[in-house]
Amino acid sequence: MKTPQLFSASIVESLLPETLGQKYQPMAMKLAEKTGHRCEVSGYPYPPMDKVQGQNAATTPLMIEPRDKDSDGQPLSAKAISDRVRKHGINLQTVRMVCPLVFWSRHVDLAVRYGRGSLIFAPWISQGELVTLFRTLSVAKGQPERHQSIPTLGMASQVMEEIESNMGNEAILVEVLALPENTEWDADVWLQTMKTLPARDRRVYQERFAKHLRFWPSPTAFHTLNGYWATTAHAVEEDPKHDIGCPWIRRFTPAYEKALQQLATPSEKKLATDGA
Repeated sequence: MKTPQLFSASIVESLLPETLGQKYQPMAMKLAEKTGHRCEVSGYPYPPMDKVQGQNAATTPLMIEPRDKDSDGQPLSAKAISDRVRKHGINLQTVRMVCPLVFWSRHVDLAVRYGRGSLIFAPWISQGELVTLFRTLSVAKGQPERHQSIPTLGMASQVMEEIESNMGNEAILVEVLALPENTEWDADVWLQTMKTLPARDRRVYQERFAKHLRFWPSPTAFHTLNGYWATTAHAVEEDPKHDIGCPWIRRFTPAYEKALQQLATPSEKKLATDGA
């Protein structure tokens, strides 16, 4: 996924846990079982979560997303997506089960409204890479204290904060989106205003300016999944001969460090230019 999807079909909100309430989990679990408890976009495993307070049975973190292509793989309009679900009901022919990070990246207008994240300026990294980085940072942040001496783990919280504060800086967003200098940045207002533009004007504006934006999930909104991701992230067997026993650390630290280098690249280039 190179860029986030800013706008949702009207039917999407009606399938959210916040909308369906107690009906959501029974429906989602049945669908998740049929898909092998995996995200149908990334293939990432999402086994059932243990019972939590207020729940009588195991639950799934997976989100129900309407399919946006027809049987021939051709994109559907927002109206066609909604009409198909209303006509044929909720089943695996009309919806798919998706990782929550991928889901909210594909429905940014709803993500902003429901406090799942914010928009940042990061054209040098894809949305898919940011999703991986966020999940990696989340798990690193939630590791036991005995592992916190590892530098990359100790940096996790700081990196999350700096990404949001620096790349989501209001002045930067106002400038890169070609908004008036005195604009008080509000992502929800900006998105709603975008919707009022004629289709052609909106498309041109997105291609020139909005394509540089990425969706950054909220650490607070997803903190309950930190431990869950740590135990399901393609974990390998413990290696008693290895000085770092945690399977998650062994597998993901290299990817984490590479992602940090990618994020630092623009700053390094700027420093090199300034020093020339």
